[in-house]
Amino acid sequence: MKRIIYICFSIAWPISIISAQTKTSEYDVQNLIRCYHIERDSGTYATKRAYFDAFPTTFIDFKNTFDYEEVLKDETYGPLYEESFEYISAFFNLYKDINLFDFSNKAIRMCIDGEWDADAVNYLHSNIVNIITSSNHGQDCYYNYFDILTCYNDTVKDTFLSCLTLLSDDEILSFWRFYLDGVEIIPIDEDLFKRTKNIIQKNPNLVRQFEKAYNQISQKRHTI
Repeated sequence: MKRIIYICFSIAWPISIISAQTKTSEYDVQNLIRCYHIERDSGTYATKRAYFDAFPTTFIDFKNTFDYEEVLKDETYGPLYEESFEYISAFFNLYKDINLFDFSNKAIRMCIDGEWDADAVNYLHSNIVNIITSSNHGQDCYYNYFDILTCYNDTVKDTFLSCLTLLSDDEILSFWRFYLDGVEIIPIDEDLFKRTKNIIQKNPNLVRQFEKAYNQISQKRHTI
């Protein structure tokens, strides 16, 4: 049975994998691994940019690289499942060095067509929530787990939302569905909904797609 690791309880990855299989993808995982280790050793802007460029851009590539999938009784793990926390943390720390418009666009693209899941997807989701909800110069955010998650700042949040407004309605809706998604047996987080709606209230289209995503998820959960 699939293990559900929700941010409110734990973000620790399992240290052992049973009956694991490596996923295959056209995405260049080996290049990502190489860029990660070079950036860890060097830390120059060039190596940070190379790691940023090598990181997955789509949700499917992200999940195939870092997460796992359960089909019947078999679990298939991405090649970087066990190291996913370190790799994802390194990506989100790049907001300090990479152009914020580039950083925001890539982070948003990773969420489009996404669905909440435990482990690596949950960590992606939690960082995205913290980007949008952070305030007071990075001293306050929705998930205040300072040892494992970053609280961002207003500049990151404003740039991120500015990039989001430039997408099509369908893309914005898809992003918000991922943002509000979570464990299916748990109702939508009303506190997160209210806090986020207040943050985006000055942009009517973001609010419109946000409320639409909320209604779609609510209807879906009522049928489960």
